[in-house]
Amino acid sequence: MDTNVHLSLMCLNRIFCNICAKVWDPALVPSLREDVVVTFSMIEWELSGAFFDVMTHLVEELAICELVHSRWM
Repeated sequence: MDTNVHLSLMCLNRIFCNICAKVWDPALVPSLREDVVVTFSMIEWELSGAFFDVMTHLVEELAICELVHSRWM
């Protein structure tokens, strides 16, 4: 696998780990928003980004509704 693809998928994994955490710090939401933008830009550069465009709302849900894992059941 190409190094850039591997790096972008690792960043995506880190974002989902942060979003799905059972305990989270609300102060990290602005930096998580920036991570989402950068990571999705990397993914769109390497892969087709049409699939990931619908996932950008997850950080906003985290800020508004708090814990995500309880709503995904």
